[in-house]
Amino acid sequence: LIGEEIRGARFDLVDLTLHADAIHRTGNQITAPLNQVIKGLVLAAKPILYEPIFNVEVNVSTDQLSGVTSTLTKRRGSAHEFDSQGARTIIRGVLPVRESFGFNA
Repeated sequence: LIGEEIRGARFDLVDLTLHADAIHRTGNQITAPLNQVIKGLVLAAKPILYEPIFNVEVNVSTDQLSGVTSTLTKRRGSAHEFDSQGARTIIRGVLPVRESFGFNA
């Protein structure tokens, strides 16, 4: 789909008819058509690309809470859980990996 190798997939070969001549049954004569069949199967299955997502946890003072949530929202992220601990709040949420570039740890 995007030129990446397929990992963690299994294809079961159920039926196979080989050429009668042994010269035509080498590895290259078998694997090349098999690769083409697998590529066709993957495309026929209507594959979907998923975007990698970070689980984020931000420990912030309560007065900075709105700035952090607005930054997450601007970067296509979202905050799911707020845990107040005195003057600090822990924000747990998600953020797309691509949008995390530019943040410092």
